[in-house]
Amino acid sequence: MNGEWHTGAIVAGTYEVLGELGRGGMGVVHRVRHLGWGVDLAVKAPLPGTATSRDLFVAEAETWVSLGLHPNVCACHYVRNLGGEPRLFAEYVPGGTVKDQIKSRMLYRGSSDRALARVLDLAVQAAWGLAHAHGRGLVHADVKPANVLLDDDGNAKVTDFGLTRAAGLAVGGLTPAYASPEQAAGRPVGPPGDVFSLAVSVLEMLVGDVTWPAGSIAGAALREEMTDPGGTLPIPPALGELLLRCLDDDPQRRPSDGAAFAAALVELWPAVVGAAYPRTAPREADLRADGLNNRALSEVDLGRLTEASRSFAGALDADPRHPAAAYNAGLLHWRAGNTTDVELVDALTAISGESSVSSEARELLGHVHLERGDVTAARECGVEPPTASPTPRCSSRSACRGGRRRATTGSCRTWRWRTTARAAAPCPATTTGSCACGATALWSAS
Repeated sequence: MNGEWHTGAIVAGTYEVLGELGRGGMGVVHRVRHLGWGVDLAVKAPLPGTATSRDLFVAEAETWVSLGLHPNVCACHYVRNLGGEPRLFAEYVPGGTVKDQIKSRMLYRGSSDRALARVLDLAVQAAWGLAHAHGRGLVHADVKPANVLLDDDGNAKVTDFGLTRAAGLAVGGLTPAYASPEQAAGRPVGPPGDVFSLAVSVLEMLVGDVTWPAGSIAGAALREEMTDPGGTLPIPPALGELLLRCLDDDPQRRPSDGAAFAAALVELWPAVVGAAYPRTAPREADLRADGLNNRALSEVDLGRLTEASRSFAGALDADPRHPAAAYNAGLLHWRAGNTTDVELVDALTAISGESSVSSEARELLGHVHLERGDVTAARECGVEPPTASPTPRCSSRSACRGGRRRATTGSCRTWRWRTTARAAAPCPATTTGSCACGATALWSAS
């Protein structure tokens, strides 16, 4: 049933196919527009006739989904059976991979000092993404530049967690040039194995190419580069020593996990770059409310409305002033007839008084006014009705506020998918020095 996945097709009334992103021996990936969320997604499905087990495909995808929200992890939203095939719906990241940047030499634009800062910045972000997985008892087991995506602002997101396994059990995809000695020997891989592979990836970024056939001899290649430089970027001694520690044959002598590697990189940043590292590690409390909001939307998409209600409630427990969760939860209950438009308007009006969220809350309040037919109130919130929208059932502000209205899905944007940037900071590694470094990834339901 892949025939329906042609450019311009609308699949299941929800996904507009924008094109094919690529295909390999095991699967094909399409870019789609989720018409309800207003978000582009990457959709992966096994190729017809491949030996890929559908049960294995689904199990691996659901492990990826379980990672939840993190700005340095490419999110897997959910798995859905369409056209007789399981399809994995993941975050679409438009900027290509770090491997692409190495090959095109875009990674090295500007001075060598700026390029070195850019490499270290990507290393820290990737380590934070791995730390998120390690903190949940999982390892990636195939870390390499081709599995680190970049968004338009240069934010790094570790992707392809399809081979992720519980720490201590994983063997993984085993790309030889990046594999740790224990992985190459077929032994289980823990977080130190991911640290090893990320260190090899950093070495590739510094050298500009892979000059070693196996990860087990990357340390020797690093030593040679430190004594007789010939790569694209110089390797500062402190960075070289840290990478050598990460490339130790003994996992026990490496940094213990992604968090430890990231902390070591941040610690040496001032000596290498000459300034404090501009990013801050994402806070779990911030991630929880955003993640539960997006999880609930995924559950709505899959028809799991009871679970969605619980997830929205969890988001509001984590952050009672979370505008998107308040809006989405209120919309869900309003459409089910369990609350009124007046109660939803009151809730968002109260939240809009908070200076930190007032802009978002007022916009969402405007969408509620559109759905209840009060165009005047919507415009006061800065929201204009769609040009092709049906005639509002009630154009009088006083009439709408004086009575309770049933929800309709015909006149306004429906759900609010959380994409808000958090902890943005100037990044000295960009050409302008002013990119947003904290763009938040998306997440979904398990």
